Order: sequence, then structure tokens, then C-alpha cells
Amino acid sequence: LKKNNLLNSDDVLINGSTGDFISGGHVFNEVDNFIPINFKNDKLDSLVNKYIEKHYFLWGKLFNNNNKNKILKLVKANILKIINTESDFFFPYGILETLEYENRQAKYVANMQKVYDFNNLAWQMPLWDKSFVQFWSNVPPLLKVNQNLYKTVLYEMNMGDVWTKDWLFSY
Repeated sequence: LKKNNLLNSDDVLINGSTGDFISGGHVFNEVDNFIPINFKNDKLDSLVNKYIEKHYFLWGKLFNNNNKNKILKLVKANILKIINTESDFFFPYGILETLEYENRQAKYVANMQKVYDFNNLAWQMPLWDKSFVQFWSNVPPLLKVNQNLYKTVLYEMNMGDVWTKDWLFSY
């Protein structure tokens, strides 16, 4: 864009990074996610394994049992920092969402914006505006599964008349 002079000096780049996350695109669509689990039982290991397999599977050769066990310990330690230790029961979706928010989204996805800084380009992340994030953090998880609420609103508002018969999505 810079090389082809398609940007003005006061232009601001905005991308959709993290939009899929906050609107529920990362909520595991399983009934067990919405039933409280006892932190002390084996279901926590299953939950952590799902998280690890989703995000660390792409490591290829590095995704071996030794590394997986190390990551498992680190993730479990992270969960201990997240949860309210006054209760033994927790909702799996809440644990997974917090892990995703505090680690992958905040540390990895948001930091990808640094490429704009490197190229002296202005940028913003409106999908991480505090009020927007707070709204989505209070949306019931079942409305977030498969991004149900998000897609319904997009479809019903149809801003810019983009959802025509040629571009309908199923939700």
C-alpha cells in the first residue's frame, strides 16, 4: 500500500484481529463446557489437553509428549492464577476463554500489530475497545457458540447491504 501510494499520511489501518475470539469463535461447542467442573478432578486435564491440542498442534515436531507435559504444567499453573480459589467448581468455557484472552490474544495476536509500527503506519484495534470487550465478556456463552449473536446481528443489520442472496452465511 505504501509503495503504490495508496495510503495518505493521516490514514489509520484497522483490521479484524481478535474479532472472532471476542464474538465466540473460540468457544468449544460442547455441552461439557457449560457444566461446572470440580477443579480437583480429571476433567481439568481433559480441558487443558483440548486447549493445548488446539493451539500447540501446529508446532509440528515440537509437539511431542515431553513438550506437551511441560506446557500442561504451565497451563495448569496459569489456571491456578485465574480461578477464584474460594470455590472448587468452575465453568470450562470461562477457563478456556480467559486462557485465550490473556495469552494467545493479548500476547500473540495483538502484538502482530507491531508490523504497522515497524512500517510507520497508524493503526487501531476497535474490537479491543474496553466497552466492546466488556460487552462481549458479559454475553452468555451459549450466544457465543459458533458466533451466534454476532452473526445474527450482522445479518439482521446488513450494514452496507452485503448479505444478499449471493453472500448469505448460515448461522
